[in-house]
Amino acid sequence: MRDWAEVWRYRALFWSFVRRDLKVRYKNSVLGFVWSLLNPLLQILVYVIAFRYMMGFGGRNYSAKLFVAMLPWMFFSQGALDSAASVATQVSLLKRVYFPRLILPLSVLTANLVHFLLGMVVLAAYFGLRRVTLAWPHLPLALSAFAIQMVFMCGIAFFVSSLSVYYNDVKFLLASAVQMWMFLSPVFYSAEGAIERLTATMHFPGFVAVIYMLNPMAPVLMAYHSLLPYEGGRANTNDYLEALHHVMPAFPLYFLAAAGIAIASFVVGFLVFRRLQWRFAELG
Repeated sequence: MRDWAEVWRYRALFWSFVRRDLKVRYKNSVLGFVWSLLNPLLQILVYVIAFRYMMGFGGRNYSAKLFVAMLPWMFFSQGALDSAASVATQVSLLKRVYFPRLILPLSVLTANLVHFLLGMVVLAAYFGLRRVTLAWPHLPLALSAFAIQMVFMCGIAFFVSSLSVYYNDVKFLLASAVQMWMFLSPVFYSAEGAIERLTATMHFPGFVAVIYMLNPMAPVLMAYHSLLPYEGGRANTNDYLEALHHVMPAFPLYFLAAAGIAIASFVVGFLVFRRLQWRFAELG
């Protein structure tokens, strides 16, 4: 608790780091923060053209389904990649002045959270223009998924930011891992459809489905998808969770498992960071 009490005591410095990260990202840019709104739109447009119109993939309202998964994923991937360099690029500052080292990865994640919230404004406007009907009863599930994602991201940020000071390879490995991770998570496709195909084609369908669902981001993204009505598939319903129950009855257990993995990653990442933090300045 002492570490977190110190972070709170230095909260003014924390917010100054957040403001600095927000300014630096679009420094010398004419549009500035407008890119926080344009960037998700442009990426969604490219993916919709590629997957929906060129490959005939995704079905109706594919852009809405992609949007509701891509924004959290962009937040996750960019937050992880930025946090990897959060300490290594500030070693010279650590040599000159004392402040809680935890502020560095936490400020980077908070800056990315601001961009994510700006993206949510775009998402709300898009849904309003398209008159997308949301499943509001599933909002608590989506908010729970967001909490799990934040805890998971903090754990990853603590871990990779501390190791990157020692090993420069970490950021390259992380970039490759995040790219592969994206295609192994239900970002561009529906998880229930992927599980149906896996169970129909694999020699050990149960084992493969379990491995797929133990990816913490799979249940999290599925929870975000629950905000949209279910369309198509074998289930005779327009409710996503009801349809999911036909394909993956154990979804609630996997969602709890994702929460457990997120908490475990937070604890491990924090302990690793705490153990290594006092040698950061020595290694610079």
